[in-house]
Amino acid sequence: MVMVLITVGMILVYNFMTGSRFFELRQIDVYGNSLVSEAEITQIVRSIAQRKVLRADITQIRNELKKNELIKDVEIARVLPDMMRVIIKERTPYALARRRDGAVVCIDTDGSLFGNRSLFKATPAPPLISGLKEDHAESALELNRQRIKVYDRLMGELNGSLPPLSPRIEEINFDDDQGARVILADSRIVVVLGYEDFRMRLNAALDLLDAVRRNDAEALNVLRIGDAEKLLSGAKIAYLNATIPNRVVVGLEE
Repeated sequence: MVMVLITVGMILVYNFMTGSRFFELRQIDVYGNSLVSEAEITQIVRSIAQRKVLRADITQIRNELKKNELIKDVEIARVLPDMMRVIIKERTPYALARRRDGAVVCIDTDGSLFGNRSLFKATPAPPLISGLKEDHAESALELNRQRIKVYDRLMGELNGSLPPLSPRIEEINFDDDQGARVILADSRIVVVLGYEDFRMRLNAALDLLDAVRRNDAEALNVLRIGDAEKLLSGAKIAYLNATIPNRVVVGLEE
């Protein structure tokens, strides 16, 4: 009987305290936000908290805030008697990516696509990344993270010696079968680089294109190009496959 009375008493005290005007939400402090407005954050917190600091569902508030693709994580704390503190961790643009619909967005190191290209402030902008997964399943994010690692290695090889070659690239596409394929900035020609030796393979493709521009039949023969006559007569190149050792395969437009 005594335990029942104690339990009832505790419930009454809790209900009194949580419903008391003393614990009404009067202030929300927001930290860490620069991409998401403070007004948007506080509106969500107030709508869920319903002016009750102790009764506010912190998990629900956190989940609602994380629906914003710009927010990576949230910490929320009650500051009694009448305040709540919200610490926002926003996503940091790491590179630019192209969605399947053509839109250019940002990607972070976690593999999440978000925002738009205006959020990316680094100049000059690096080559776009395409061929990424766009959903938020962990398997998709893990695949994106793996491709970002390949992207890092590719960029490191292209720019690890002089002259840097990444400015020659407009876009890097990842394909499950062919690995990395780059689109050249000046000609929109696709060069298949595969999974390794990126700088050496790109240089081989660029040497071929330089020979074509110079109309240099001898250089094309040295490079073992089977369609040299067609190339010199004006045939247009659709793609170059540089993954075969000591040879670049030329694909011509039909």
